[in-house]
Amino acid sequence: MSINHISDINNEMVNAASDGAIRKAAGQFEWSVFWCRPWSRLHTSWFSVLDASFIADSIAEAMHYDEILEVLNIPFAPEPEIINPLTLTLSSLDVEQESRVFSFISAILTDGHVAGDLSDDERVWCYRFSMGLNLHQYGEEHRNTILSILQDDTQHPVGVLAAYTIRSWSKNDSAFWSRYRVRFNKDQVLPEADLLISPAKLNYIIKTALSMTTQSLPIAKQVPEVTEEHLNEINEKQEEELNA
Repeated sequence: MSINHISDINNEMVNAASDGAIRKAAGQFEWSVFWCRPWSRLHTSWFSVLDASFIADSIAEAMHYDEILEVLNIPFAPEPEIINPLTLTLSSLDVEQESRVFSFISAILTDGHVAGDLSDDERVWCYRFSMGLNLHQYGEEHRNTILSILQDDTQHPVGVLAAYTIRSWSKNDSAFWSRYRVRFNKDQVLPEADLLISPAKLNYIIKTALSMTTQSLPIAKQVPEVTEEHLNEINEKQEEELNA
């Protein structure tokens, strides 16, 4: 093996490591912005309680930081490590991507009926995906909760269903939810109890909505039924990869 060949291998390793570090740094920066300055994507309705001058620039933010947190009801918490990559992806979406994620979540929960700006093919796909997940197994209480949201003409159903799903999904991470919820309408009213959908299926819904949005996946003609056992295997594999 020539010295030049060895140098080429070393350069490839260094470049690969550098690329990984850059990607990690980019993700870490986005995560830090979300965690420390969640009002960077504040829904306009919150300005009814928050003085816009408090977040006009970095100096104003520093001077009023504690007050901003208090007004938005966000508890102070040290920035945590990124444990679940889905939280990073969700918090890093641009406005257009976020709208599509919300639409996918809503469409999945409503068998494709309330699908925001999704195409007809995407609506049908969400219906099939919902059937595969067998969300109807959660009975009348689940069905009535979804219907009560759809029948409330004072709120936007896509936004409510998306917020409700994300809150239920992140119920063990209140600090994350308190930061993410300011992207929704301040006056939005969500059911007190979380969705009855299992954590494994909630995670799969969020993961699928993000994948369909960020990876531009083709619309499959058929979606197989996804069992609870299959979902748990997926989540266990994901945890093993994160801990590796």
